[in-house]
Amino acid sequence: MRRFFRNTLFKVGFWLLVLGTGPLTLIILASDLGLLDDPNPNPVGPGMLAFLTFWPAVICLVLGTVQVVRGIQAARSDAAVHWTGTRGVRITAGVIGGFLLLRGLTTMLLYGMYDRGSVSALVLGVVGIWWASTGRLPGWWGR
Repeated sequence: MRRFFRNTLFKVGFWLLVLGTGPLTLIILASDLGLLDDPNPNPVGPGMLAFLTFWPAVICLVLGTVQVVRGIQAARSDAAVHWTGTRGVRITAGVIGGFLLLRGLTTMLLYGMYDRGSVSALVLGVVGIWWASTGRLPGWWGR
């Protein structure tokens, strides 16, 4: 287990999971044990924190575990760490981009909602798929 905590991605994922979902888990546990006055608490803040940190934590844990199992060490150079060529990160970006593209299209076409969320999901999905397939961001992205 110690070798997993030497990997930076695994450590980030672990602490993101513990600190992100921990408060909501403690509130739910305290409610089940009867330590809170309200048997059905509605913790909005800890719920939003858990919502925003759960999947990034899981992704970091999975990528860190894959790196440890395969024995991959982070390539360090004087200029920068070149991680754009790694296959797993590009596949992950493509899958997430596909989900975002699908979410944006279904929201716009099925529900007729042309709000910021659906358009943002559409744009980020296209950029994620583009980066996964070419290894670079589109030229219009920096403008």
